[in-house]
Amino acid sequence: MNLWEMPNGKVKSSLFGQAEFITSVAFSPDGKTLASGSLDTTVQLWNLSTGFGKATSIKHRGGIISLAFSPNAKTLAVCGNSKTITLWDAVTGRPKRSLDGHSASVVAICFSPDGSLLASGGYSRDKKGEILLWDMTTGRPKFILKGHTATVMALAFAPDGKTLVSGSESSNGEILLWNIGEAAQDGRKKSPR
Repeated sequence: MNLWEMPNGKVKSSLFGQAEFITSVAFSPDGKTLASGSLDTTVQLWNLSTGFGKATSIKHRGGIISLAFSPNAKTLAVCGNSKTITLWDAVTGRPKRSLDGHSASVVAICFSPDGSLLASGGYSRDKKGEILLWDMTTGRPKFILKGHTATVMALAFAPDGKTLVSGSESSNGEILLWNIGEAAQDGRKKSPR
């Protein structure tokens, strides 16, 4: 894996240590750590302030599909080839909590800007898209968002945290916008706006 300098496009550093394809990377919000997830079931946490030396290695229970840092950079959420999301301590690499609630594999995750929610997407048993919004205080699903006709592959919160956008692998390029404030008022199942 290479880190590139911008805007000159030169390689700043090369990082080695994972045996298979790198499937997901994320910088911590404070810019001190880079996480890389691989199909070899590992997540490497690279300490960027010490010459990119490997700081911590995390062993997940399946090949990594997606990972995301919490806004305070203390927690790393990891998912891959299972129904479970694991929350890890981003400094020590120790597991903090597992989130179980999806009916099939989770392939996309992201934190809300204030860190109070984690959105996770994938597909349900009926092969339609499914998004769960997790309460980070309780570790339980707060809302289930249904409306996609295919696996949810991408998620992102708007900067104000009031809107969630989701994209699926649907052949029609399906992208849905969700009003998170309305979901909080209307209960667990919500259709897109």
